[in-house]
Amino acid sequence: PSVEPMLATVSSEAEVTGDDWHYEVKWDGYRGIAVVAGGELRLGSRRGIDFTATYPELRELVEVVGAHAAVLDGEIVALGPDGRSHFELLQNHGSGVAAAHYMAFDLLWLDGESLLERPYLERRAALEGLMGGGGRFVHVPSTFGDDRELALTASRDLELEGLIAKRPGGTYAPGRRSRTWLKIKNVREMDVVVVGWAPGEGSRAGTVGALLVALAEQGGLVYVGRAGSGFTDRGLAEALALLTPLERPDAPLAGVPARDARGVHWVEPRLVGRVSYGDRTASGVLRHPVWRGWRPPTTRSPQ
Repeated sequence: PSVEPMLATVSSEAEVTGDDWHYEVKWDGYRGIAVVAGGELRLGSRRGIDFTATYPELRELVEVVGAHAAVLDGEIVALGPDGRSHFELLQNHGSGVAAAHYMAFDLLWLDGESLLERPYLERRAALEGLMGGGGRFVHVPSTFGDDRELALTASRDLELEGLIAKRPGGTYAPGRRSRTWLKIKNVREMDVVVVGWAPGEGSRAGTVGALLVALAEQGGLVYVGRAGSGFTDRGLAEALALLTPLERPDAPLAGVPARDARGVHWVEPRLVGRVSYGDRTASGVLRHPVWRGWRPPTTRSPQ
């Protein structure tokens, strides 16, 4: 059968309390429902895109599942030298830089029988029994069990994207977002230097659309991306008032991609702010940066 993936609800460490949770790594890749039967594989995305031909190495699922017929839920990822999943590597799949891997975390159907109404721990045991040791590109990653502190500490120390907390007795709800699966994302923060701003569009026309930010390092300023979310209307007005007197005709640093520099108002690099972000790409650019506010004093140069 074709099964839509169950979705996790965004949560926080504070909301996930008590002993009735089991913890898994949150992988950074593409969700993939794998249907394996009769020596054939169909691998579909969360939105129904056929990934089967895109990741030929994942045909190994046929070998691992063997003579069984199964529907699996998992994440398609690319692993860096540090063993972590890196979305940027997966986007460059096909260039020969990194292979795709399938991290199987749930078993939904097996040999004609639905497991959707079975408890999570029962499905997990059946998954491990089916997949055994996995293969070169197909894996059943270990979980942290119910050890909350180990899960949280390891997630932070290893700089993972986050955790998925699951109720051990929870059933599988296809296509629905459930509170029996909670998503806890690791959020990192850093101080950045504002080097320019891009005009807004639509409801933000006439004000700031995004701030271009950099890190102040010994060799000078290093561009790390654009922060466009996290602003209130008052915050946008404040940003415009602070930045307008500092405008200059050219960029105060090198290395800004042309697509990011288009239409930008460059400013003297005197203002420092705080952003949160999920991760950094191989080139150092922040993923999903969110503006948190100005660092006092806002008029002193960091250089």
